[in-house]
Amino acid sequence: MSRTTSSKLEFKKTKTVQPYRIDNEAKVKHITYLLIKWIICNQQPFIVVEDPSFVKLIEELEELYRLLSRQTISNQIETIYQNQKLLLKIF
Repeated sequence: MSRTTSSKLEFKKTKTVQPYRIDNEAKVKHITYLLIKWIICNQQPFIVVEDPSFVKLIEELEELYRLLSRQTISNQIETIYQNQKLLLKIF
């Protein structure tokens, strides 16, 4: 008489692993701040954010971060400039 054994694989239910994503608004703002600071301090042209090699670099560093357009960068830098100018007038 042959013995046939059936084996069942049993899996225990565990927590579902959530995909990584940047949904932390503070992190997105911080990355944008650092990008703008880099552009200002290094006198980079605004169009650098549209350069394919730069876009690839940012995607590799933080694949879910979306770069701002050069127009948006320009507007944000102008706003920063105006705010700093006002602060200097106060003193």
